[in-house]
Order: sequence, then C-alpha cells, then structure tokens
Amino acid sequence: MTANQLKDYFNETFGRTIPWPLHYHVDAETYGNCCQAVFNNKINKGVSVRHTIDGKEITICPTYLGPNQGLMFKDVELLIKESV
Repeated sequence: MTANQLKDYFNETFGRTIPWPLHYHVDAETYGNCCQAVFNNKINKGVSVRHTIDGKEITICPTYLGPNQGLMFKDVELLIKESV
C-alpha cells in the first residue's frame, strides 16, 4: 500500500468522528513507502539539512518516532507486522 492509500484508508475508516488509533500495524512494504513519503515531504519543504561527513555529502532529515520506535505518520505510530 502506498502512503496516500494508507492516508485515504485512515480518512475513510476513522474520518473526523472516530479517534484515530495511537498505533497501527502495517506490512513492511507499506512501512517503507510511508518512510519514503515522510522523507520526501520534509526534503520538499526544506526541513532537511545537507551536511558533509568524511568528505561525503549526506542529508539529515528529522523524523519522529513513537513510544515503540515506530514511524509517526499522520500522528499514528506505524509498526511493522511480524511475518508468520
């Protein structure tokens, strides 16, 4: 699932009347897609900082993690479902 699909799912499932969950389990692909979307959003908004370490240019992109060390996406902590 893409980040936009997950956002749409949250909007359709919870909307404005039902409180959104504090955390939500997603598969690894969805988690990765949301991570990339968060990074892209912050880079596009100019929140990231370019820095040089040992002659290599890197980008520092601040992200927020929830209490379980999951990515915060739309104020919901995403956690990766364990594969069975």
